[in-house]
Amino acid sequence: MHLYKLNTDIKIKDNFVIEKYINPDYIYIPYNNNRLKEVHINTNINDFKSSISGKITGIKKGLFNNKYQNTLVIANDYKETNNKKEQKLKVTIDNIKKVLTGNNETSLLEKFNNLDNIDNIVISAINDEINVFNNVYLLKENTRDILDLIDDLRIITQCKNNYLVIKNNESYIIDECLNIFGTYPLITLTLVEDLYLLGRKEFLLEKLNIKGNTLYLTIEDIDTINRYLKGLDNTTKLITISDNKTCKIIRVKKYTLLSDIIKYTYKDLLNSHIIINGLMTGFEITNPDYFILDDEIKSIHLLKKVPKINNECINCGLCIKVCPMKVDMINKKNLDKCIDCGLCSFMCPNSVNLRDKIKGDKNE
Repeated sequence: MHLYKLNTDIKIKDNFVIEKYINPDYIYIPYNNNRLKEVHINTNINDFKSSISGKITGIKKGLFNNKYQNTLVIANDYKETNNKKEQKLKVTIDNIKKVLTGNNETSLLEKFNNLDNIDNIVISAINDEINVFNNVYLLKENTRDILDLIDDLRIITQCKNNYLVIKNNESYIIDECLNIFGTYPLITLTLVEDLYLLGRKEFLLEKLNIKGNTLYLTIEDIDTINRYLKGLDNTTKLITISDNKTCKIIRVKKYTLLSDIIKYTYKDLLNSHIIINGLMTGFEITNPDYFILDDEIKSIHLLKKVPKINNECINCGLCIKVCPMKVDMINKKNLDKCIDCGLCSFMCPNSVNLRDKIKGDKNE
């Protein structure tokens, strides 16, 4: 297994300051086309999945994960109150499954379907993209609550091998954990190098030589479960937003317009290349005035525009050398083993978009 340290010279602006943009003027809620005739303009929000309080002012086309959909435009009246009293649920596997099922958290629910004879619990504070810090900042923001839930899972499953994994250069969260880890003697704080792909389960478990039946969760998973069990506010989310040199961690209201977020954080970079969900495996958008922030969005990267050049492969073979799965892009071998990690494109000296090339070759 070959993993790489990718130096990008990006620095966190204002170390461990989480900015907030939780009072947008408008949010945009996806709405079923079949029910559009039932919408009444200037009516208060009631049964719609709104993250603010206010009135419906119209209907607008919006982009969710690069797919157009009708949205309800909700004008914020800044009178948001949370009158809904949720009952705090005891931490049990049945209750975890119940809240995940009720909130359509299908992929997270699957992780709790095989918990007999658990050998290991591994909780990762590593994001699977470079220059994204959501997991470690969530841990910093809610350290004790997160450790409490990890400890509860340990007790429920009677698991003896319990790991919280953090990159060894995240000193601001390591110190925080060490200060209170004495309260959790059966959770092992495990430090790993800052290497790309350790944010993925299979690579991290191999690096740590962890075998057997393993419950693998991220800090984002733990935070999600915590919020559901405790009936906490779930109308905001943490994202990373960066330019070419710095990045910020920001808590925003869900269903906010992407252009509004950019204007708030990097107002002079609205006309940049906008990459969603990672420099390695993300996708570019050109229409931030339509793109809506939903649960699928983890990060926003704003890159300086440069003239596009029709670059061609020079057959240097570097893409094959760095590929962790030994895919041969040049000779089209082992393409089915590609995990779409983006290393080949990132390392290519001639900036060939090898990710797209592999996808195209697979479909031939």
